[in-house]
Amino acid sequence: MARVAMLAQASVPVMGGVESHNVQFEYGRVNIVARRLLADFAELFESHDYDLFRVRRRALEQVSYSFDLENFFVANFLAVHRDRKDLRSCAT
Repeated sequence: MARVAMLAQASVPVMGGVESHNVQFEYGRVNIVARRLLADFAELFESHDYDLFRVRRRALEQVSYSFDLENFFVANFLAVHRDRKDLRSCAT
């Protein structure tokens, strides 16, 4: 997926900046065609001090990557920088 490659290439200036404390992305069946696993996202964000959250209807659910998450069901995720304690406190 070109967006992951672009994000990875720009990760130092984009993720290192004050204005990039969270990144929202959708994961689903299109990732099969794009040949990008959720593991690719998790590894990229983890390497820049971000934690992964699944966006639920009324809450953020913090998730730790596991192979069980690779189900390709459509889900929205939010990567939150560890400095954002205000957003992290909203998570379940």
